[in-house]
Amino acid sequence: MTPIQRFTWLTRAFALLTVLICCAHISGITTIPVLSRIENIAYDTRLNLTRDDTPDLRIVIVDIDDQSLAKLGRWPWDRRLLARLVDTLHFDYKIKILGFDMLFAEAENPSDIEILEHLAKTTLKNDTLYNESYKKLLPSLQRDNIFGKSLDFKSVILGYYFNHSPDAKYFVSGELPKHLTTTANVDSLNIPFTNAVGYGANLASLQKRASGAGFIDMPMIDADGIMRRLPLIQRYDSKLYEAFSLAMVRTLLEQTEVTLNISAEYGNESVNKGLESIDVGGLRIPVDETGAVFIPFRGNYPSFPYIPAIDVLEKTIDADMLSDAIVLIGTTAPGLLDMRATPVNAVYPGVEIHANMISGILDQTIKHRPAWVQGAQLSAAAFIGLILTTLLSRLSFIKTIVVYGVLLFSFTAAYYLAWTRDNTDIPIVPLISMIVVFFALQNSFGFVAERLTKNKLERLFGQYVPPLVVNEMSKNPENFSLSGEIRQMTVLFCDLRGFTSLSETLDPGVLTPLINQYMTLMTTIIYRHHGTIDKYIGDAVMAFWGAPLLDGNHAQHAVEAAQEMVDALPEIEPVFVHHGLPPPKVGIGINSGSMHVGNMGSEFRISYTVLGDAVNLASRLENLTKRYGVSQIVGENTRNAVNSHLYRELDIVKVIGKSTTVKIYEPIGKLELQTPPTLEELQLYQQGLTLYRQRHWADAKQIFQTLLQVPAAPIIYQLYLGRCLHLLAHPPGEFWEPSISYKDKT
Repeated sequence: MTPIQRFTWLTRAFALLTVLICCAHISGITTIPVLSRIENIAYDTRLNLTRDDTPDLRIVIVDIDDQSLAKLGRWPWDRRLLARLVDTLHFDYKIKILGFDMLFAEAENPSDIEILEHLAKTTLKNDTLYNESYKKLLPSLQRDNIFGKSLDFKSVILGYYFNHSPDAKYFVSGELPKHLTTTANVDSLNIPFTNAVGYGANLASLQKRASGAGFIDMPMIDADGIMRRLPLIQRYDSKLYEAFSLAMVRTLLEQTEVTLNISAEYGNESVNKGLESIDVGGLRIPVDETGAVFIPFRGNYPSFPYIPAIDVLEKTIDADMLSDAIVLIGTTAPGLLDMRATPVNAVYPGVEIHANMISGILDQTIKHRPAWVQGAQLSAAAFIGLILTTLLSRLSFIKTIVVYGVLLFSFTAAYYLAWTRDNTDIPIVPLISMIVVFFALQNSFGFVAERLTKNKLERLFGQYVPPLVVNEMSKNPENFSLSGEIRQMTVLFCDLRGFTSLSETLDPGVLTPLINQYMTLMTTIIYRHHGTIDKYIGDAVMAFWGAPLLDGNHAQHAVEAAQEMVDALPEIEPVFVHHGLPPPKVGIGINSGSMHVGNMGSEFRISYTVLGDAVNLASRLENLTKRYGVSQIVGENTRNAVNSHLYRELDIVKVIGKSTTVKIYEPIGKLELQTPPTLEELQLYQQGLTLYRQRHWADAKQIFQTLLQVPAAPIIYQLYLGRCLHLLAHPPGEFWEPSISYKDKT
């Protein structure tokens, strides 16, 4: 198994582990704290981005604020004052229902009653007039009784609290309201309601005269200290009791009981009963399996009208503001410690949380997480995990961005629609986190796989191609192949002329660095023009273009490289001269055509090389440079493929190993750089060559003699002049062909 294959399996194993961990978190088998924390942040973000942020004028909060405390005295107030507050709200402002977000657990025994009672029992016990007056006055002094009377025949809900700490077990005070009447047998339900171990309730004299009561404690605080949920039902002593907000709504709708909607999971009616919702007066309240709900915050504090209690007592409030209103009496005074941390504000009045609950129940805007959400998430995690694991090693970077972008957008859009349209809260973090982890795996896989591929390519091709080509090969592996294949390519042979015999007189310590310097220069030029080194043969270099990477301009790059190789020789001429050698000269043969390229060799040694008739011809052309006195010769295919250069047609030859003739050319340079005299010289030469091939040797002779007058005239002019003189002296037969056959490799 190759390193890439091993890494692929390791990455897929890690991906599978990610799916399993995600599913374990979703199913509740284990909890990953960081995911829970991020989920809470995501929930808060969704809530704050989509909240209503408009006040609900149906619900009014009468506030025991600092202003009221300053005028009426510190809390607790005289209950006669509270009675006046209740009567004012009902009789003067005609409210619909009143709720006290507080409890009255202790009797109020003012000192004046104690003094009068003491006198009646001691000093004035025999004073008939005093005792008669005392008995008549006593009812007006019993403030709890006065407050209790104010509750008679009105819709008033009191508050109380449950204890949950084991330290407070069995601690009870006051009288609980009537327990919640439901359509289900509580004892038969296997529902994990919040269980209370004690309570603090109102005085029996007050509770019996109120319309009802609901618990005002908020026991569900998340690990980050934020309150997001509230139980609507708690269990105590095998009985169910309702929350303050539920008691308010039930009383408002004149309902005596609620309906618990219970379903059996997986269709089994005998086990795993699950609570889905609570129905009251035609309103359905979605709850979780414990009977709790997400608090439907309308917006930041305040989201409801606030009226100072002193303004109600002094009757300075517009009657329309309170007429038929749902009124809650609570406090925002910091000293009374009824502030909570919520998703919308770190300091939020507890009374407003109850107001939000009432508003959400009435408007049916409570977010919920149905039982099917967990199963849907598990299915989605398994499906997405399977798909992404399959695609893990098969996607390019761009395709990875597209696939993961589509997934993230699809899930986010689905979650948003479920939240805004159906009030359904679907935990978004587990699946999104899994997708992000897979994205990281995909990119790390691509990075490591590219690194492994690059290392492999460097081992295979590091000696043949430049690093830039290796990088390109690792990025586009589909553009090359190690296996044998037929390609249209260009091959180049370059030989250092006469160096073999001259080097025999050099010391090895001098020869080695000299030849290394020469080879480095030639190789650098070949690399610069995207060539691949096939091999070094003594002082000769073999290179090719078009593999391992495809190169549509292989002929152009080879010709340009050859020209630069010739032009670069003066750079190392001083070194040659220093060691007593003549200036370096090279012979370069270039040919293009169909070649077989790939890894070839034996079981002992293998190399990446090219074979074929076109390769052999390039080698022969390199040898022919000596015969024609030129530094470069290219084949006809190469000449036809590179029209940007000017050429001198040298000859029509038949080399050893080929049965057909080929035209050979000497590259002069880029066409755009040539001067008019050069162009005129080549035009005249081509005219002489044409006459020569048409058997007009006398005319051709005149042209070649003229060309020999050109400064630094190339050997080819003398060669053709000699041929013309020979043919004029010894005319050939009618089957003469203007081509030359070479029977050896030189």
